[in-house]
Parts: sequence; C-alpha cells; structure tokens
Amino acid sequence: MRFPSACPCCPLPRRRFLAEGLTLAAAAAALVPAPVLAQAACPAPRPARPTIEILNPEPLVDGTQSMRWLSDRLRRNARGWQRDPRLDRFIHAMGLTATEWGTEISVAGIAGPRDERQCFVATELRVRFGLHAHLVFVASEIPRGSCLWRDVYAHELRHVGVNREAIRAAAALLSADVESLARQGISTEGPTAEAAQQAALVRLRAAVRRAEQAFDQRATRGHASIDTPEEYDRASRACGGEAQRILRSARI
Repeated sequence: MRFPSACPCCPLPRRRFLAEGLTLAAAAAALVPAPVLAQAACPAPRPARPTIEILNPEPLVDGTQSMRWLSDRLRRNARGWQRDPRLDRFIHAMGLTATEWGTEISVAGIAGPRDERQCFVATELRVRFGLHAHLVFVASEIPRGSCLWRDVYAHELRHVGVNREAIRAAAALLSADVESLARQGISTEGPTAEAAQQAALVRLRAAVRRAEQAFDQRATRGHASIDTPEEYDRASRACGGEAQRILRSARI
C-alpha cells in the first residue's frame, strides 16, 4: 500500500490581534491651563514620549501532539490560506510552527473642554509589537532526539528564523514611525472627550500599520521559500524513510 507523503511541515497561518487603549490624566480638564482652553482652537501638538516594546521570543517546543492532531490542525487553520498547490499531496504534518503576533497600542494624555468641543493632547505613545506566542510542534510519534526528530526540528527552526528576522526588520520601521509621530505630537478634538481620544488613537494606529504589513509580507515570502515540493520530498525520505515507517505503524 502506498502512503501519502509526510511533510515537516509549513507554519500555521499567523494569528494576528490588535489591542487598543487610552489613558487620561486624573482630573484631566484641570490639567489643561484655562488660558489655553479659552483659545479659539485646541492646544498645538507637543512632543510626546514614545514607549516601544518589541516581543521576539525564542519558541517553546511541544512534542505531546500526534501527527493526526497536527495534520487536522493544519487543515482546519489553513482554510482560505494561499499556499503552493503542489504541496497538496503532502497531507501528514510531522511538525508545525505556530505564532500569535500583533500590536497593542495606547495613548496617554490630557483632555479638557474648549467651548462646546473637547480637546485631547497626547503625552505618551505606547506600542507593544511582536510575537506574543511562538510554538514549535514535533509529532509525538517521532522519538525525541532521533534522526527524524532532529530533521523535523531543524526544518521548523528555519520557520522560526523567518519569523524572528521579520519581526526585527518590522521593528526598525515601527520605531522610526512611532518616534517620528511622537516628535510631531498629537492634538485632536471632537464632540466628546471619547471622540477626541479615539482620534488620537487613530493617528497612532496608522503609524504602526507600515510595520505590520512589512512583517506579514516578509514572513510570508520567507516561509514560502522554505516550504517547497523539493524540501518536502527530501524530508519524507530523510533518515532512511523513517517518516513512512511511522505512518505505517500509526495507520494514519
């Protein structure tokens, strides 16, 4: 009986999230000088303090999940995900790399009324960007430390390297963009205090977008360069065909 080939395998589609928040100084209205509020316009922007944290951890390794579990998870999470159709014949995952990445942003500042409008002036821009979770799976059927385990793990570490390098490159863009915005400062207004504060957050969100797009594009290209039919063919024959023996014994 012929068994479908196994793959080392490709990374799961990267989960992304965005968290946002606002911090107002206590008794904020009292902190904006009355002469300023009496002007016809909100206060001019003033330089804000940028606080940037980059998350780029080494991965954790999980060897407790079966090849069936990894294969099912890959299929479940890959719906709607573009990948090379030549890889469709490799249906059994021996390993996976999973990430959760995203950006948390918040703006601290002072607010107060100006006529019937509300003003908000940012004093600090806070950004937390990067990999919030980084996990490498190697199928539990593969004995840890064996030839095949080392081969699968080495393949997944290439994906880890792509993720971490993409974060480093994106972090440079993010720092430049956020620091530039901080030097310019943010002063917004709206019909309510909440609307003025949200307008400031929109400005910061726009400043991090270039870095997010750069990370996603760089990581996608890097992973595609690793997961090729040639690499999967090599991996399925590695270590004297150990993967095929495991597939037969596991009956999957």
